[in-house]
Amino acid sequence: MKRYLRQVFLVIAVMFLLGQSASAALSPRYRNIRDLDAMVEFIKEHPGIAAGLEFIDFKNHTICFTNGCKAVFGYPTLPAERERLPGPGPSLEFKRPNCDEHEGDGCLLDKIITH
Repeated sequence: MKRYLRQVFLVIAVMFLLGQSASAALSPRYRNIRDLDAMVEFIKEHPGIAAGLEFIDFKNHTICFTNGCKAVFGYPTLPAERERLPGPGPSLEFKRPNCDEHEGDGCLLDKIITH
């Protein structure tokens, strides 16, 4: 019986130690869904963008709409100590408008998006 308890204790100890180093990062499937939800929510919050929506470029995290204007998304930069912690990564967020190359074409992104 003592030998059995020692083996059980050893197995539990190994599982505990291995579990400490495991990361709870989201799989690509769930991260993609979460990122797409963030982009769609942004469109829902800005009716002017929704009205002129042309397409969502998921690979480049960009929403394209009226006159070639774009809303560019990205991940926030984390402090080094936060990057080492287990858990899901940061959520996709709006970074900037990209209308510089289309100035004078009627790009209204700065007027549509109020911070």
